[in-house]
Amino acid sequence: MPENEENKSLIKNVYEECPEYFELSLGRKAVREDVEDLYSETPEGKSQKDKVIYGIYFQESMVGVIDLIIDYPKKGTGFIGQFVVSASCQGQGYARNALLKLEESINYKAYRLVVNQNNINAREFWNHIGFEETGEEISYTHNGFSGVNIVMEKICKKS
Repeated sequence: MPENEENKSLIKNVYEECPEYFELSLGRKAVREDVEDLYSETPEGKSQKDKVIYGIYFQESMVGVIDLIIDYPKKGTGFIGQFVVSASCQGQGYARNALLKLEESINYKAYRLVVNQNNINAREFWNHIGFEETGEEISYTHNGFSGVNIVMEKICKKS
């Protein structure tokens, strides 16, 4: 998704429909700066050219967002920096179908992501579609809010 005001507005609408994600991850509701951060933030050693943002659509409406970092943390691994689906659309297969399409189109050996340790619904979802917890935990602090993320990985094909 190119960075423009129309797409930023669509993403902000999705964010506003995902209050649990932001409350658990950041201790607050989504704000406009979160959309700006989606486009600008990359892991250390990566640049904007290594980042792809996808919209998840149902009919003509955006119902979710995927942030993918290419070849991170190593070559052949896609890192899902963010994967959110509007609360009203959860449990209807949009996320699973979007992930399957992503896996088919990019064909990585593995996918990795982090999920907040307190986001039980998300952890169950990722486990259900083949992700496993690696045992790694990452503590973070963002604007005074602290949390712990659990690293999860899905091996798609053996190397």
